[in-house]
Amino acid sequence: MPSRTLVAFAGACLLAACNFDQAGLDPPPRTLNFPIAVALSEPPGGGEPRHLFVANSNFDIHYNTGSLQSLDLERVHAIIASDCGGGSVDCVVPLSSDVVVSEVGVGSHVSAIDVSPRGDRIYLSVRSNRNLTFVDVDDGELRCDASIRDPGGSQDEDIPRCGDAFRRGQEGEVASERGLVLSDDPVGVTSGRLEDIGASAGAGDFVLMALRGGGVALFLDRDAGPGRQPELVHIATGFPEQLVNIQLQPGAGVAWLASQGSSALG
Repeated sequence: MPSRTLVAFAGACLLAACNFDQAGLDPPPRTLNFPIAVALSEPPGGGEPRHLFVANSNFDIHYNTGSLQSLDLERVHAIIASDCGGGSVDCVVPLSSDVVVSEVGVGSHVSAIDVSPRGDRIYLSVRSNRNLTFVDVDDGELRCDASIRDPGGSQDEDIPRCGDAFRRGQEGEVASERGLVLSDDPVGVTSGRLEDIGASAGAGDFVLMALRGGGVALFLDRDAGPGRQPELVHIATGFPEQLVNIQLQPGAGVAWLASQGSSALG
């Protein structure tokens, strides 16, 4: 039976001209496709957030990448006030070019998003490549060494894709020395200041990424400036399986885990 199924599938592909080497469909700019998580910007000097970050997971793999969008909140609120009766539940804000101020491709199956304590970086847990993707942000502008996948292609517009240097997992001296491998799906991400857990002021940030099978990966994001890279330094195990989320308690050095397979918090 398996061989018949394989032959029938292969025959169907021949008739339909399937091409397993094709690069897939590029996602149209300013399009929501299975949005999975949102986060608000953190202004360096405090005050009200100016941008809303939306992570599109591309869950159905309809396109060849997921995306991260930066929306201008002032423009969004203006549209709601003028076109939606001040906040109707049926209000739909069109994602025009003046609403989506920046957008980059970040890989499919994003599971969570978090903004760094300094507000200058966005962290995303990405299941398709089992990595921590990070994107620098400056007043809503997303930066990750992004480039157009096919500059000479037929599509009029394309979303620039983040460079490989902005995806972190097994890379890095410490991870290699300790044999650290992200062998499980990342499902949540949260970040905090190193000084909140005993480091000197200005030491940088740390990132915790929950892994579905019951692990938590620790990344250190220590150096200042846009060129810095988080480094995987430890993976703690033994937590309940089927983890779905992680949330840091600010200033306490404690992170809370939720598991859909357990009736307890970790």
